Amino acid sequence: MTGFIFRSRIPLLIAAALLAGCGDSTGPDARPGSGLTILRIAASAPPLEENEISFYAVRGQGREGILYFQDGSGGRGQEYLRLKFDGESILTDANGVPVSAGDSVLIHITVVDPARIQFQFEPAGILFNPLHMPELRVRYDESDHDFNEDGIEDAKDADIEAALSLWRQETVGGVYVKLPTLLTADVDEVEGLIPGFSRYAIAY
Repeated sequence: MTGFIFRSRIPLLIAAALLAGCGDSTGPDARPGSGLTILRIAASAPPLEENEISFYAVRGQGREGILYFQDGSGGRGQEYLRLKFDGESILTDANGVPVSAGDSVLIHITVVDPARIQFQFEPAGILFNPLHMPELRVRYDESDHDFNEDGIEDAKDADIEAALSLWRQETVGGVYVKLPTLLTADVDEVEGLIPGFSRYAIAY
């Protein structure tokens, strides 16, 4: 497995979000951090090429930021995370100022803990177009697939994998909220739309 499968799945993600919003009258699935298990990176996984990156998102242009693992010789290995903007994603910057065509906003992606699949996106406060939200894709093939940590990979772990989702923590120390997620287990990938910048994780 060398990278992401690139296909336009934004309509599917929007449909998933709409179904999630109307399929449960009790509201979103929210849990405290103590009630959530964030995926662990396997001890055998290569180190990351970088623990944080920055790039400019530009109104009217498609832009993306990518994190990579290292390969066996310390060079660039396979992709880990890809955050993708289309030209209509950003409406205002973090200060509420409208972003016009050609204007740019500096985006930061930080790995919260290299041993866990958890990230911080900044700056907080950017307003996104709800029909063009940034698209996040994360690979978890370098995670420990003994998800329940019982020492063996078996059907119980397969059941856990089927329940993996993207979760958002809007404020550090606050609850996590489950996001509509497309899981492609055969390539160990999750995908979702980002409603705002904060902390995100793959968890169950």
